[in-house]
Amino acid sequence: MPSRDPVESPSITGLVIGGMLISLAVFALAGFILYSSVCPCGGAPGGFLFGERVQEPVNNWEFVNDAPLCQVQVWRGWRPYSVHMACMAEPDGRVYLSCIDCESDRVLLQADAAREALLRHNGRVYPVVLQPLVQEADRRQAWQLYRALWQRPEDLRRIGSIAGELPPASWRVLGASSVAP
Repeated sequence: MPSRDPVESPSITGLVIGGMLISLAVFALAGFILYSSVCPCGGAPGGFLFGERVQEPVNNWEFVNDAPLCQVQVWRGWRPYSVHMACMAEPDGRVYLSCIDCESDRVLLQADAAREALLRHNGRVYPVVLQPLVQEADRRQAWQLYRALWQRPEDLRRIGSIAGELPPASWRVLGASSVAP
């Protein structure tokens, strides 16, 4: 009688451990997607920004003044990172972004070079390039918009008083330019 090699079958322990690892990965991914659909929230940063993707570039951002909060998503290493920011636009259509919760927003505001991002406003997501404003005239103009936007009593209680005609040296602001996706 010819000898036969027994067919090796996977051990039950290996199957259980493999199933647990796959389940853990699925739950982690589902949790991150759920987290992304809810946050950024409060001071906690979020992940992906969901919403209707706008395909055409925007030349006039004045509509952001109707609802002064927007969310901005960048890539932080290997994962998406999104925060609430103050959005304000000039009558000529230029848009500026600055912090609401300056501690969590510092990742965006400390950028020294242009970077691609997504900006969500009223459920619509726009591809943009963020650029730190360094020219004093641009910073002053953005500061005036910021002050006008946040002079409501309920906002002043949340972020503290915003006195002064000139922006503080520590105040950071970004310009955003629309790009085609």
